[in-house]
Amino acid sequence: MKSNLCVLLILCLFLGACDKDPHVEEETAATDCLVQQVIRYHTSQQSGQPLGRTKHVFSYDNQHRVTQMVSTSMESSTADYEAITTYRYDSKGRVAEIKLTSTYDGPGNETIISFEYNEQGQLVLRRHFSAIVNCPTIEVIRVEYTYGAANEPDSAAFYSMRPWKGPELFHNLSYKYTYANGVMTRVKTYPIDPEFQFLPYEDDIRYDKGKAPFSASPAQLALMLEYDVDILALNLPQLHNITSVTRWSEDGQLHRAYDLQYTFSDKGYPLTVRQKYSQGSYVEDNFEYTYTCSK
Repeated sequence: MKSNLCVLLILCLFLGACDKDPHVEEETAATDCLVQQVIRYHTSQQSGQPLGRTKHVFSYDNQHRVTQMVSTSMESSTADYEAITTYRYDSKGRVAEIKLTSTYDGPGNETIISFEYNEQGQLVLRRHFSAIVNCPTIEVIRVEYTYGAANEPDSAAFYSMRPWKGPELFHNLSYKYTYANGVMTRVKTYPIDPEFQFLPYEDDIRYDKGKAPFSASPAQLALMLEYDVDILALNLPQLHNITSVTRWSEDGQLHRAYDLQYTFSDKGYPLTVRQKYSQGSYVEDNFEYTYTCSK
């Protein structure tokens, strides 16, 4: 559950996204809506029953930036679960740090994510740390971004620690991003470490022209650069909603494909999202959104 939550942040964040440069912030229009609550759950293709329901409640500052997310389980078997995620911003209004604590981590233990920017205001480094009481803080993940001529993230390198090999970070994967009309339409994943035995693959992504859930919270743009389609493909840099993802391996084999089905509010924001695979037996993600609107 913890890994899923981390992606949801960096995603729920990971949920909304943006077709603009990740360092650009805009004035929010008077009619924009802010997500107040997200209920996330899974369904299996066999039963269709909701599983693992979790509620996420958001708080904002007066600049429409998320300051806190409180996540609680809606299942009786995990009713004691609560995670609190806090967001800190730098003097230029950019996300500088995220901290996650939960009842499952133990008192005082934290997951910390830091963000570093270059002189152009582009996010160039994201680092994940594990902070455990009475133990040294350890860097467990690092992601480095490079940018192309269009001032859009061009590629990324993913490093992670292997506890059985000590504190060293290993370059596991690299990502290459392709854009069309300002939105990310393709992500190619390359295995770098010899322990990752698979062919490179590409994810083709399609969008609608509607508003994504978090598109009215501009400071979240930096959080949308973690691409993890296996967990959720809603954390891409875009302002619109992803409608389908198709994954092809380098040898032309279709790995998986799914659609994302939406219902919308009268102001054009998604109320529900359902992930639907076209083949195979997968657990599918579902989301329900509640908003507060200025008008």
